[in-house]
Amino acid sequence: MEINKIKLGLASAVVALGLTGCFTSNPDISGVWIPEHTPKSEFFYSYYVISEADKQGNLAIKKDNYQIQNMNQYNPAKLPKFTGESSGVLTFVKDDTYCYEGSLATDCFVYSDGKLRKSDTQNFFLKTSKNPPEIPVIR
Repeated sequence: MEINKIKLGLASAVVALGLTGCFTSNPDISGVWIPEHTPKSEFFYSYYVISEADKQGNLAIKKDNYQIQNMNQYNPAKLPKFTGESSGVLTFVKDDTYCYEGSLATDCFVYSDGKLRKSDTQNFFLKTSKNPPEIPVIR
């Protein structure tokens, strides 16, 4: 009789843990994401704005690009200079990975330890509360 109670208890625990795994939600990555580091050699700076997820779990993403260093000392630009934006829809793929299709390629991000990392590079992005964020200028 005691063995049946133990078996029933273990089976219930396994089912409960299995159901918990099925209903865990994706991390909330909405917000403004800025590069963790900006090397002095960079001429351009990009940051991402990710909106809240819709009912299907998709997130709108916008990438803003700025020139942060003059390329021509004889004809300097007023910096930072907005150079364009691109947008798309992030879709959860698996294992904290989100992807969106750009005009020329697919970009993916991996969320880990409170940071976003572009999957094709070692570039990390940190969440900031400022929108728009402070754009660094390299002189």
